[in-house]
Amino acid sequence: MLNTSDSTPITTGIRELLIDVQLPEVTYAFAASLCIDNQTFTPTLLVGEIQSATLRLSYTTKWSRNRQPNREFVYELEVPPETWLVSGSRIAKFEAEEGQEVVQSIGLVPLRAGVYTLPQVQVRLASHVDDVILQTELKSQYQTVTVVDGTKSVTVALGVEGQLSLPTEIVHVATG
Repeated sequence: MLNTSDSTPITTGIRELLIDVQLPEVTYAFAASLCIDNQTFTPTLLVGEIQSATLRLSYTTKWSRNRQPNREFVYELEVPPETWLVSGSRIAKFEAEEGQEVVQSIGLVPLRAGVYTLPQVQVRLASHVDDVILQTELKSQYQTVTVVDGTKSVTVALGVEGQLSLPTEIVHVATG
């Protein structure tokens, strides 16, 4: 009953709408994090200089009705080849128990100046098993780094291309 007069209180019925939604069952839910070691929140890196990084992986089976035994997994760093070079294994097998954190040292070499996100990480089973769904949450997915050119000096020859007989100007710039 709905009444708009000031003397009678307004009474409304509470209504619910329940919608059944089927969610996919995730067998293994991985949490992954890739962080540059010994750096500030937004690190500044030098082009061509190797940076040590730490990859942390852990998983849970809380989202699965059928608990699976511990298995062998594979992580893969998805590295844009024009931006990063990986020192060491980009793809590696590992074994883990539920709740156990696996820590792996990675070497990253930035190849060009700019602002970049860290490489993506994907985890999968080492061998194919039917009806197993594996999900990876990358906690450092949007973490960026600033890469600057650490060159101390540059020497450039200015002149007309292909004509060595013409005078050429040599410019040497020291940047610090």
